[in-house]
Amino acid sequence: MRTMVATSAFLLAACGGNLEDDSREDSELSPLGLTPGGAVYHAGHCVPEDDRGRLVTFAPGTGLTPDYYREFVEHLGDRTGLCVIAVPYENAQLAAECCTTTDSPSGPQEPECLVRLLSAKAAAAPGSMACTDGGLLSVPPARSVEGAIREALRHLAMRAYLTDDGSEVRWDRVVLTGHSQGAQISMFIALTRHRAAGVGSVAGGVLGIEGERAYPGFVYEARVTDPALFKAFHHLDDYDDIRRDVYDAIGIPPVQNRTTVDSSPACAEYSHLCVIVDGFMPEDGAAPRFLDDWAWLVSPPS
Repeated sequence: MRTMVATSAFLLAACGGNLEDDSREDSELSPLGLTPGGAVYHAGHCVPEDDRGRLVTFAPGTGLTPDYYREFVEHLGDRTGLCVIAVPYENAQLAAECCTTTDSPSGPQEPECLVRLLSAKAAAAPGSMACTDGGLLSVPPARSVEGAIREALRHLAMRAYLTDDGSEVRWDRVVLTGHSQGAQISMFIALTRHRAAGVGSVAGGVLGIEGERAYPGFVYEARVTDPALFKAFHHLDDYDDIRRDVYDAIGIPPVQNRTTVDSSPACAEYSHLCVIVDGFMPEDGAAPRFLDDWAWLVSPPS
């Protein structure tokens, strides 16, 4: 039995990356700069008068910021011609660290705790939620995924993707994407809360639970967004069997809407990161190898 690696941040550090020593200023992240939730990175056709009818949002993996996904955001914007916005959110803690029923974060999880945690990170919850170890988690509205997307659209004045009063996002025009925990939350939003234009999961579908489905059953059954609009992309060495079980439970079409890549030995030690994180991806010439997979993630289903 394999042991689930707990966080993207852990993997990054183990493979020589450094979350502490980043000399780039927040003002360098994008023309948008800082929103109430933090620094946002965006590329593509992000203009107030945008009339393309679809844009792409991206939620990073555990412990990572939008700045670690510059190549993904920039190339996806270039390849699709759509606005692509990577947003910060409350992602320092993995679900397994809050909801475990044992001393091990890779052990069994408390299902109701998982749903409360994902709900809080997706849309913020009033007050704080209690973890199974007695700790508390508080998510300010602007640090939830939904809140971060709303604030980014307000700052970009992209009114076509907000309701008339600017208070809510028009989710049916948004393709929700993410990596790892960010993909997990994006899928949760589309399954239980809003009918999205599409969903693109990069190495999502696992919450650190060895051999168990990531959600309680009712989450799979909700399906507010048609499973045919979900697409999933991950590395063969990155818990392929568990991810396939999750995608089956959601109902993601198994052939046309799923891509599994194998670039070993280039990704042998960090398959969870090499599919998308800057500095870890194998290259074809001067470009990341997975450009076609990224563009496919957000293309309308055939």
